[in-house]
Amino acid sequence: MSGEQGIVRSISWRDLCPWLILFRALRLAFHPGLIALATVGALATPIGWRLSESAFLSDTSLRNPEFREFVERQSRWQHLPRPRTAGTSRWLERLEGRIEASIGSAAAPPLNQLTAPFRWFFSGQPLSLGQCLYLMAGTLWMLTVWGFVGGVLSRVAVVQYGWDEQTGLFDAAKLVVRRAQGLLLAPLFPLGAIGLLTAPCLLLGWLMRFDIGVFVGGILWLLVAVAGVLLALLVVGFAFGWPLMPVAVVAEEGGDQFEAFHRSYSYLFGRPLHFIFYVALALFLGAIGAIFIDTFLDLALRMSGWAVSWGTGAERWRTISDAANGGEAAGSLWAGSRLIGFVDHLVGTIAIGFRYSFFWCATAAIYLLLRQQVDEAEFDELYREEDEDTSFQDVVRQAESGDTT
Repeated sequence: MSGEQGIVRSISWRDLCPWLILFRALRLAFHPGLIALATVGALATPIGWRLSESAFLSDTSLRNPEFREFVERQSRWQHLPRPRTAGTSRWLERLEGRIEASIGSAAAPPLNQLTAPFRWFFSGQPLSLGQCLYLMAGTLWMLTVWGFVGGVLSRVAVVQYGWDEQTGLFDAAKLVVRRAQGLLLAPLFPLGAIGLLTAPCLLLGWLMRFDIGVFVGGILWLLVAVAGVLLALLVVGFAFGWPLMPVAVVAEEGGDQFEAFHRSYSYLFGRPLHFIFYVALALFLGAIGAIFIDTFLDLALRMSGWAVSWGTGAERWRTISDAANGGEAAGSLWAGSRLIGFVDHLVGTIAIGFRYSFFWCATAAIYLLLRQQVDEAEFDELYREEDEDTSFQDVVRQAESGDTT
């Protein structure tokens, strides 16, 4: 009896190592349209913080140097630092420093921008009413901007991962607009729960201003400790799970705030070690992408200065470059150099836009990986708008034919 020898003709790396999808996230994040949209979000976020600052903060509110530094950072236009000199001679010498800086800041802009308000709010430092209103208004603006921008970027990413299809930013934006309610309300669920749990503790804290209140607090402290555990779970789930919410809204058929809240928390706490591994790999890949785009844009800015310096002369270009970076100038020199600096800063913002682009592309990939682990759902099990249109057309045809079965 002759035996048959099996031959392995192909290996499905997607099934064997599903986390390789994160490498696709790195490639997708370089898409010019995604970087452009992410850059718009990066430029729009400080606008809300500046409006909140002018509306709710006074000179008294900014006496705390740490809070003042936080306010300045939230209102600042993030960009790659503009080089002051032309040419490539020193650029090659600074390449090692650029690589180290890129690795250190690969995920810094998205993570710092999205988590800084919450870290300040939960830091335990005393906050005035104006500071609280500033944090609340700026945070709502930030969640709105990145809820919509992140929803569009996530929709493009999940369609690419699940169906190997390309969807336009306009089509993704239309879906995001239709599901705006879920994007806006999903992050408010954990924040509302935190507020409800904090309210009785706040009342007990007011009572504990008196000695008898401390005695009452001692009796009820076990309940306070339980509330603290629940608050910690809500805060951790929100801090790490909020980026998963816009992905759930645009990826699932239900796609509302309830499903986004449920899936983000269940995936995060259901597979915490998987989540940590995926995030670590994403940070590594993001650092590689940041090194590439930072180095390329830095070289591009230097080469533009190098090309122009052949006509202006080295000394004249150094004067213009210093004025563009805030040096003293007057008249046409001041106006022209400021325009040059503005354009260079805009180009430098593309480096920040890439970081946000990769952040949401990687978050979409992590969401699909966690969903596969927890719900055993394949990557291609996504909401398709044509299904909804087809179902509606079937109902219309049945009604016209008189078929009520």
